[in-house]
Amino acid sequence: MSWLRALDILDGDPVEEAGDPCDPNPCGPYSIAEEVSGYCQCKCQPGYFSAPPTCRPQCLSHSECPLNQACIDKRCGDPCPGACGDNADCRVKNHSPICSCKRGYHGNGVRGCELTPVAVEAPKNPCRPSPCGPYSECQERDYAAACTCLPTYLGSPPNCRYVNIKPV
Repeated sequence: MSWLRALDILDGDPVEEAGDPCDPNPCGPYSIAEEVSGYCQCKCQPGYFSAPPTCRPQCLSHSECPLNQACIDKRCGDPCPGACGDNADCRVKNHSPICSCKRGYHGNGVRGCELTPVAVEAPKNPCRPSPCGPYSECQERDYAAACTCLPTYLGSPPNCRYVNIKPV
């Protein structure tokens, strides 16, 4: 306590306390005012830029951010998290998230994508057309062609030849 203040207290004179140097706030918008040693000290709020009294957010509109970001809660950031549905990829174009289904999926990238069914062809008949040649027949065995010469023909397909067999 200063000796002058001590005299004021002893004399019975009322002591006038100094007012809050931060009231009213001299720091400007988006700033924090703090009384330090009888003076008002100003600083920008967390996440705000510049210096008092010109503290400002990083952005107020998308145009203040790079094209691959958007203004989200006054900060430039990636607009993709949470923008797309399941099994979708996100890319940013002109500040907007663009959702598309991943390879092998179809649907709406925003609502979600489903696995694209793969068309399974029924096994083809290996005997159509016949690979056996003339005077032979084809039979399917385990999805493969099995060729044999017709009765009264000898050899191995495709080289079956007629044999005249006389009864004895």
